Amino acid sequence: MSEGSIKASLNKLREQLNNSTSVDAETLEIAQKLEADIRLILDKDADINNIDSSVDIAMSLEARFESEHPVAAGIVRELINALHKMGI
Repeated sequence: MSEGSIKASLNKLREQLNNSTSVDAETLEIAQKLEADIRLILDKDADINNIDSSVDIAMSLEARFESEHPVAAGIVRELINALHKMGI
């Protein structure tokens, strides 16, 4: 997945969450943390050693979304695969 595809997936995820009325505040906070971490990872000058486990965060989100937000869960799976391909 290219950097552009990752950013597009993050935008799709944000759109899905913003359009949903059933996403709790904690889940939104986790999604925002994941987005911030991924954007840092994509920043070539960032020190990624200070980033929490983005894959763990993404997997937590995927589990939360699986039953009620299948589209969001699919987007998060794409992001997990991209992180793995990046060696994270």
